[in-house]
Amino acid sequence: MGTHPLYESNKPRTPAEEKALQELASGKKKVVVFEDEGMIKGMSADFAIVQGCADYHNNHPKTTKKDW
Repeated sequence: MGTHPLYESNKPRTPAEEKALQELASGKKKVVVFEDEGMIKGMSADFAIVQGCADYHNNHPKTTKKDW
């Protein structure tokens, strides 16, 4: 799941998930815990630790973000 997913299936499914992703994208936190539809959920920030992963996302035909 992400703010700029390559595949439609990885989009946030609820407003709470979208808000949590925005909070992670701000860079202020690496882990966010929140309540969503009666469930406690958590998300953690993902980091490209290999240049090849970032290059794949930056050059993918469906990407909307080019600066991973």
